[in-house]
Amino acid sequence: MNPEESLYNISIFDGRQSRLTAPLRDYFSEAALYKYRVRVELKWLKYLLMETDFRTHVENLAKKEICLPNLSKEDADKLDEVEAEFSPVDAYVYEHVGKNGKKPTDHDVKAMELAIVDILKSKGLDRLSEYVHFGLTSEDVGNVAYNLMLREAIENVWLPQAIGLARQLSALSKQYAKTTVLGKTHGISASPTTAGKQYAVILSDLVDHIKAVRDIRLSSKFGGPVGNHNTFKLILPKFDIRKYSEKFINSFDLDYVEAANQTTLHSSVIALFNRIEQYNLTLYNLSNQIRDGVLLDRLSIKNDAVGSSVMAHKPPNPWRPEAVESFVIRYVNQLSAAKLALKGQMLENSIGYHSAERSYGELMAISLICINHLSKQLASVSINEKNCDKELENHYEVFSEALNMAMRLYGREDAYFDVMKRTQGKYLTREQYFDLVRQLKLPLETEKILTSDLKDFIGDADVIALNAAQKAEQAIDEIKSKYKTGKTHND
Repeated sequence: MNPEESLYNISIFDGRQSRLTAPLRDYFSEAALYKYRVRVELKWLKYLLMETDFRTHVENLAKKEICLPNLSKEDADKLDEVEAEFSPVDAYVYEHVGKNGKKPTDHDVKAMELAIVDILKSKGLDRLSEYVHFGLTSEDVGNVAYNLMLREAIENVWLPQAIGLARQLSALSKQYAKTTVLGKTHGISASPTTAGKQYAVILSDLVDHIKAVRDIRLSSKFGGPVGNHNTFKLILPKFDIRKYSEKFINSFDLDYVEAANQTTLHSSVIALFNRIEQYNLTLYNLSNQIRDGVLLDRLSIKNDAVGSSVMAHKPPNPWRPEAVESFVIRYVNQLSAAKLALKGQMLENSIGYHSAERSYGELMAISLICINHLSKQLASVSINEKNCDKELENHYEVFSEALNMAMRLYGREDAYFDVMKRTQGKYLTREQYFDLVRQLKLPLETEKILTSDLKDFIGDADVIALNAAQKAEQAIDEIKSKYKTGKTHND
């Protein structure tokens, strides 16, 4: 998008965030919707005219007075050209202005049909004109188109960027697998963990959601205005339109929904966005983790940007995680409203869900914005190991977990409460803690273990971090091999 153009757009997605959301325009813009609908329309046209069973039933019905036009290989190639040459602008003119003596249709699908017919005539395929949108209702075409848009946007845009962020987290999990940091539960000092393990928790969850998004299959209907194939059954009662419709939907690698009205109940689409919501909520958690790391002086931000318009001393703010938190909240609220619209319909159909369908791009844009902001933030921060070590030095009281368990093993009565009385609410340095241990007069071998360096009191945190990174990388390779998504933004 031209930077100057984005300055005049109303929506944040095509405005300030347009650099991040631009790849989605090929999938969710109004022009893209037309293109996907055209793909469905022309494939249906080919199916009808090349289906021997359909031709036989039509000709038997009309006692050979009707002869369906044949579709040669050359004609089929010309139909491919129609798809390539289709201009959404022509459909727009038919819908809002009128063209070729026709008044504005005020109907986007009928406008698209007329624009297709114009191209057919220009290519000498006039005889096919009456079979464009034959036996269909708008939502037959629309629900398939939206599913294709979603699936291809996921495969070509969202997945590569989600994988890129996962790779960053995998690298950080390995890099800081043994970097000890003070644990915090409820904001209070707790047993140590490692920075790599903290990243690994996020990584593992994100990869699970990525795999789940990848595995969701979308489903479509193709049953006419009220979902019963009424006209086909009336005019061509022996033609198995249900079997034929299922075959057509399956040709797009979509699942077929037989029991539907003019529209489906959008269950598979909602399942997809629900899973992306779970992914986004984990990004929310990562945002908190980054911000908390800055707050605790554990993370250092590169001094490569302005931190304040007036306070010159400030390093760059961690504004990206803060923005992500806001966007995730927006996603949750917007998806909640969209689900009500997608599920709610009046009798066989109403158009309340149309605005929700046209917001698919906004929902995808939110997730993409969050991924990009966190990717850039992670690239600009590093663990300040000196500060992490300093924090540990003043919190040896967190050894209380190991201390009271050891005392229990030696049969000390009320071990937990004894340790609690000695440590609760106190900040103990290494020396103070070591003195405490010696006062308890435990066996020397146990005393030696309990007076270890706090940096070594990490359990299996380092192993867990490395295992999570390895599993994530294996999952990423499997995802990429399935979808051949090419390079990610971090390759």
